Amino acid sequence: MPLKLAILGAARGQLGLCKKAKEMGLQTICFAWEKGAVCRDYVDKFYNISVCDVDTIVDICRSECISGVVSNGSDFLCDKVAYIAGKLDLPCNNYEDICRIKDKSYVRSIAQTVADLSSIWYYKGDSNFPASYPCIIKPTRGSSKKGVSLVKDKEGYEKALAYAKEADAGDVLVEQYIEGREVSVETISNKSTHYVVQITDKDTSGPPHFVEIAHHQPAIVDSFVKERIRSIVSELLTKVNYANGAAHIELKVDSNNNIYLVELNARG
Repeated sequence: MPLKLAILGAARGQLGLCKKAKEMGLQTICFAWEKGAVCRDYVDKFYNISVCDVDTIVDICRSECISGVVSNGSDFLCDKVAYIAGKLDLPCNNYEDICRIKDKSYVRSIAQTVADLSSIWYYKGDSNFPASYPCIIKPTRGSSKKGVSLVKDKEGYEKALAYAKEADAGDVLVEQYIEGREVSVETISNKSTHYVVQITDKDTSGPPHFVEIAHHQPAIVDSFVKERIRSIVSELLTKVNYANGAAHIELKVDSNNNIYLVELNARG
């Protein structure tokens, strides 16, 4: 009897996951709305249900005797995966920890305690003007640079706030802007042991919104900087109680090889 894998979401981003699971001989059971479900024909069983209806999915997973719950590279789904897998006593991250990690101001506060990460000024909320310019304004939740703006003066401040709140109606994070080269770090964690899979150079559209337009792997990084990055990432993931699965960490490296956190996002 093959092991059964629950997959949350059926959009194109999940297709590689569905195919790989089939290659491994797993029985795949997918939960998603039928509209736009490109993965439907690549799984063994499909439930036409909202991925947000987590308690119903838990009940179905129990009846199906599911052995694992996953998504693929989705910041939106990572807390749903943690909730469902946790209720089923399957390997996962703690749901409350994942909810905290999705708050960028929380991760920023933890980053200030990581030994080799350089600190920056920041605050949550929009009741005060920034301490200095230029600065970054972004939603406290979200990924893919949605709602992110570089602000150079007071005139750009209100526009940036509106842009951030259009992406997410919650709180905003105002933080110091750091000049430097941006890299991302892809990791896999297993029982709180962290492995760096890849360090990536990124091309972006530049200010004001820094949309990513190209990735280069592996990043061309001095070996001593690479080792510092590995150490920093491992400490940061440990401090936010990240235990299992993939994560995506964005860093800035300035001309003096000081390293700063941009943000951390959980993955499936």
